[in-house]
Amino acid sequence: MSIPVTALTPRKPKLSRRANIPLAFPASGHSPDAPVGGGILASDNTDRKSTDAEMERSTSASGSSSSDEEEQFFTDEMDLDTDRSDESESDDEEQYDQLCDDDDDDDEEPISPFSSDDSQQTPRPRLHQSHLYGKQTGHHTPSLASDSAATSTCSFYSPDPDPRLQPRRTFFPFPIDIPDKLLSQACASPRLDEEMDIDENNGEDPLGADDSQNQSHSSRGSLSESFLGDSSHAPVNAADTKKAPRQLHSKTAAQNPPPPPPTSRSPPVSNHVGKKHRPGAVLDLHADIRVLVFRAMGRVAGEPIMPSNIASTEAVRLFAATKREDHGPSCPGLKVDISTPDIASGWNKRASILFGDYFRLQPGYESADEIVVRSHFMTHLQTLRKQWVKSRLELDSTGQQALSDQNVMKARGTHRRNLLDRRQKVCVALMADPSIQRLIPLISSLKSEVMSGDESDHRNGERKYVIRRLAWRNPELDHFFMILDALHLSMRFGSDGRAKRGKFPHPRIRDVPRPAAEVDAVPALPINFYNPKWLDTLDPLSKRLLDAQDPVSLDFSPYIMRRAKKFEHVINSSTAPLPDNHPSLPPKVPAPVVP
Repeated sequence: MSIPVTALTPRKPKLSRRANIPLAFPASGHSPDAPVGGGILASDNTDRKSTDAEMERSTSASGSSSSDEEEQFFTDEMDLDTDRSDESESDDEEQYDQLCDDDDDDDEEPISPFSSDDSQQTPRPRLHQSHLYGKQTGHHTPSLASDSAATSTCSFYSPDPDPRLQPRRTFFPFPIDIPDKLLSQACASPRLDEEMDIDENNGEDPLGADDSQNQSHSSRGSLSESFLGDSSHAPVNAADTKKAPRQLHSKTAAQNPPPPPPTSRSPPVSNHVGKKHRPGAVLDLHADIRVLVFRAMGRVAGEPIMPSNIASTEAVRLFAATKREDHGPSCPGLKVDISTPDIASGWNKRASILFGDYFRLQPGYESADEIVVRSHFMTHLQTLRKQWVKSRLELDSTGQQALSDQNVMKARGTHRRNLLDRRQKVCVALMADPSIQRLIPLISSLKSEVMSGDESDHRNGERKYVIRRLAWRNPELDHFFMILDALHLSMRFGSDGRAKRGKFPHPRIRDVPRPAAEVDAVPALPINFYNPKWLDTLDPLSKRLLDAQDPVSLDFSPYIMRRAKKFEHVINSSTAPLPDNHPSLPPKVPAPVVP
């Protein structure tokens, strides 16, 4: 059978889209896209000779005779092959460089691998390392040809969904052992083009990666595994990328709690920078005082305070009234007054003096400062008071009543402080008057204990407060403070006689007789502040501790007396002050002018 001349017309060799290398096609009616010999590329002389021999056998088997045109066709093919074999390796590299550029622009399918049986490999573009994880970046660099015997290979599958692509083989120009962990998708990271190191245990990691780095890569690997589940080109949510390491860190912290602190006896670091601490000598002194207080009271360390160690209320009142030594405390067999919140009572002050003398009799403390010892003793009494109240509330069935009494004492103390504050403010407001200006230093130095207390009286459905006078205070001070209270009420009314807005102080009844309150006197006051009859009952030691000062004048100017007289009967905002022409008022005098 003869072959038509038209079929033997020399064709222009078709270049492969993948390798840009001419392929040999038979003269038969095969498809040009299906290469002869199972798709073997004509990359060297050996392949081309085998292809020519196969074509000759096929031609002879068909019984066709070779014509001049056939010979011319095969001659041209051989010349073309000879020219291809004579090309230098540098020309091939330039052609493949051009191929890489064409592939990048056309975004064609990946290049098919060469056969590993070739003795001389034709250079091919080296894939970017991110191709190992199914991520094409489009950057190719030509690799140098190397001997196939010295080349290690690894196989992987392309993430391209095209089923026609076959598993391909990547060549490395140098021997390398790639661990299986590197080839798994779990090792992938959203930033593989920036970071490709593998973190393992410290014993196996050649880079010595620490535990924190391992945790970071494991968190990114878990995120990439879920990200590459269906498609390697799916977009990643930035919030998920930031959330995954935090979730993994919280789980890791829960599974691996921090190690316990070292068992050293070094003191912890204090957060209070600049906080002053008591020196060791002071702490030792406090400890010795506590021990000697136990001994002076006849107590055993570790046992709670007993009622026999507390002075009775009758004994405290008797000593406050008489100030006699035989009615007061004694040491040893010391008893303290901690049944009331008033720790600085006269009984406890006398007990502090006796304990100071007892403390300085101990060996090594003969030269101890008496003031310091007494101060520490009073501080220790506050601790004893807290312990006693706590034990009473736990053991006594009437603990709620004791707590209520304690709240009443606090309320009385608050009332005294408010009373002193009002009297000091009115003196400052009227300090233009010379008589008030003279009293400013004295009024400013007074304490709330100088103010008399009061007791509530709710009989007949009315809320009243009865003044409870102090036994040690001079009765003349009642008139002095009453004038200051009337001056305060005068400031609660306007020039038209109408009351201003605001709460008025509760009225205080002075004419109802009540027993005097047995409280300790405030020391270092002018001597005319003390009751003369009460001073006569003091012994020389008590008078020395009282430290009374020189007397001061308690007289006011006529203007102050007339103004106070107008408002001394006022109880609340409904009570109108006396008019200026009232006959009970003293003659009117001009108000002092502020210089």
